[in-house]
Amino acid sequence: MTPNNTPSAEMFLQQQEGLPSEALFLDYAHYLLDLAGITQLPVRLDLVRAQLNLKRHAGPLSVNRGFLHDGKVIFINSDDPDTVQRFTEAHEIMETLVTALRPNIPSDQRMKFNQDKESWCERGAAELLMPSNLFFPIIQKEGISLKVARQMASLCQTSLTAAVRRMLDSDLAACIFAILQEGYKKHQLVPSQTGQESLWGKPSDWDPPAELRVWKHWKSPQVKNGLVRNESFSRDSVAYRVFQAGSVGEVLVDQEYLDLARIKGTVHSEAMLIKINGAPAVMTLIHL
Repeated sequence: MTPNNTPSAEMFLQQQEGLPSEALFLDYAHYLLDLAGITQLPVRLDLVRAQLNLKRHAGPLSVNRGFLHDGKVIFINSDDPDTVQRFTEAHEIMETLVTALRPNIPSDQRMKFNQDKESWCERGAAELLMPSNLFFPIIQKEGISLKVARQMASLCQTSLTAAVRRMLDSDLAACIFAILQEGYKKHQLVPSQTGQESLWGKPSDWDPPAELRVWKHWKSPQVKNGLVRNESFSRDSVAYRVFQAGSVGEVLVDQEYLDLARIKGTVHSEAMLIKINGAPAVMTLIHL
């Protein structure tokens, strides 16, 4: 028992068996939700923090989005959007389990543990903010779409990206989610980027056309073949049509034929133009 009988990650671990894993972090999220008496969305992280006697401090941070100090205080970057701060806070709450686990990790396993723990904390944070027992029944009723994702992001006070990724976790349908940005192939010659001189005009006049390429991508568990990073979408694709239209936040839904590295066939696609650090990008949800 910790001082004053305050619940802790150590107390949680006393009830567990086996090696650290993603499942352990998901169970820890459930444990914290039960302790805090959370039965509806949005999840109140202040109630969760109170159970662990954690303090929260927000202020400008030059490097990290946030960190857990001495296992007692969560520091959050106040310059981040509110939804990002909220996910960061959930992530750092999960770091209390990392702190409890670390002393018992054998020296020859510490490197792998440090590599794995970030993704485990991310998964635990998603479960904490969007608990499967509260989130998935809504998705089962409403379906998977960017429209529903917007509603869930608003309800759970998360980013739209986090909400769509959580919808994929439900595995209720075969879907792929991606964020696309305009760019070039990795080794493609782009005069304006290499400093190459040109005899006529500016170097950028000789640049090849940029294409809409995969920046980040995720898939529901049942999908075997996903997208390939940096592969391009054709100029007649739903995603490119949205990019060309230039209307941020408007969703286009249509059937199309995709001829990609691992996906070839007719699909039902949704796409929406967004801005990332001021630059246009496309969020697309592909229903296989």
